Amino acid sequence: MRIGVLRERKPDETRVALTPREVAVLVGHGHAVDVEPGAGEAAGHPDAAFVRAGAVVSAKKQILGACQLLLKVKAPLPEEYEDYDPGHILMTFLHFDENIDPVSLERLVARGFLGIACEAVRVSGRAPILEPMSRLTGHLFAQRAIELCTHHSGRLASGLDPALGPVGALLIGTGEIGLSVLQVWHALRLRMTVLANRDRAAVNAQANHRFGTRNHDYLPADVVRFLRMDVTEPARTQAALAAALPSVAIVLNAAVRRPSLPPDRLPHLITRPMLAALAPGSIVCDATACDRDLIETCLSSPDLAAIETIDGIVHYSPDHIPALVPRTASDLYAAALLPFVIALADEGVAGALGPGTPLRGAIACGAGRLADARSAARKGLSATPVDAVLAAWSTGAGYGA
Repeated sequence: MRIGVLRERKPDETRVALTPREVAVLVGHGHAVDVEPGAGEAAGHPDAAFVRAGAVVSAKKQILGACQLLLKVKAPLPEEYEDYDPGHILMTFLHFDENIDPVSLERLVARGFLGIACEAVRVSGRAPILEPMSRLTGHLFAQRAIELCTHHSGRLASGLDPALGPVGALLIGTGEIGLSVLQVWHALRLRMTVLANRDRAAVNAQANHRFGTRNHDYLPADVVRFLRMDVTEPARTQAALAAALPSVAIVLNAAVRRPSLPPDRLPHLITRPMLAALAPGSIVCDATACDRDLIETCLSSPDLAAIETIDGIVHYSPDHIPALVPRTASDLYAAALLPFVIALADEGVAGALGPGTPLRGAIACGAGRLADARSAARKGLSATPVDAVLAAWSTGAGYGA
């Protein structure tokens, strides 16, 4: 199979889908790899390194015309939609369920390419491509929130020296992103309020499993106030958060809305009026890129340095923070992506996308049809079963059903 690695066009997006290491592996499997000029430059991988690994550095137009499998990191921008056609397979983070509007989504899907959403790939219940980026996202948001707090509030968020005085932080969510935040802030002995949808013991067990520790208390009662989300009566949780806000200087949301808590039951977990309890210069971050959702005032930005001050509170919510560390992020992403690229290249569409395969469940669109049922529901669009989408795309693209 001929594989194309495209350069990212999104502002501040510095990652690349494959590094020379993965290219060498694919070439060793007998596949051809084309890399767009400059695709890996920001990540420390110049064109010459790709050539040494066996790739051909080719212009974007040549890649689009010659390669069946196209690899990216982020979803296409509107100006890129016309790049794709029914003969292409695009593997990238598509995130159709997030901030793309329905009209743009329909326009992109109508291009007819087969879209494989890297965030939706599942193996034994885990998300092997998404997890490394989520974990890195948590580490970076934890770090940036503290840096911003230092700059804008004039206070050092650390509990390592009692003489520094307490600076509180609120963490919402203990999934992959949230656990990374918890690990960083725990190491700093930061005084925290933690909201989770599991009990304290379950969160501690998950943290110990994730970080390779045994019976370590990541939620010590002397510095952590633990709250459990009450989905039955969410107003109770909201009231508990309101009571906690006056004692914190950092609010960081790492949770996404679950179907059990639709907006008509709770439009926002933290409203704009609630943030009035924070001192001026306090920091609010949303790591999920879900605009004006659980935190009413948070709006994601494609600018890694963008901050917005609302009612004296500093907001920081870039939607691709791993791009701050392109070498680390690209190495993690490419390593996670490689096994699935090998499967698709070695086994072909019929083998790698067959029933029960990890990639089949990640098919988001194809042949002009939207297969992602969750995204369709959120956007008010109709979805087509994956089997029908794949059959239509395979026939139309000339690869056989």
